[in-house]
Amino acid sequence: MKLKKYLAKFFEPIFEKKYYGFQIITKSILSGINPLIHILFIENIVSQLENWTNEGFQAAFLFYIMYVLWYEFIEAILHKWGWFWAVPEFIATIQYKYFYKYFYLDNNFTETVGTGKSISIVEKGIYTWARLLDMLLSNFIQVLIGFIFALILRIFTALETLPIQFLIGSFSISSILR
Repeated sequence: MKLKKYLAKFFEPIFEKKYYGFQIITKSILSGINPLIHILFIENIVSQLENWTNEGFQAAFLFYIMYVLWYEFIEAILHKWGWFWAVPEFIATIQYKYFYKYFYLDNNFTETVGTGKSISIVEKGIYTWARLLDMLLSNFIQVLIGFIFALILRIFTALETLPIQFLIGSFSISSILR
């Protein structure tokens, strides 16, 4: 039961600033999926080149270029959207909630540690807490996406088909341009 209480307190800035938590999650999902999609496209392009199918290569290459442009557009929007402001907002939330408790500490206790040192400890702790929230959300989601992708690849290996062929099927460049 204590773990649930500690986790609730640790993730409290995310629960209070849901908008910024959503930004971190969105950015980490896109960052986690992007290299995996590159792998799938390059796998399909190489497969088309090995089979000497020009139309299949052109279609795969066209989709790959469209995906890269789409991803860069979304990345620019997210950057403009301000995803990098999440950590300062988490710091502000933690300071607003907990920094005032420092001022109500016993003066004798504060002086034994040293006022400057105790303020430094509190500020460093708040900054570390906010960065840890950011890194935990980002890295956990990216590792989870990689794990799920590895399981999917294992399933498709057992089925003896390429994942990209299963998802988009086989088509020609003329059917795309119609």
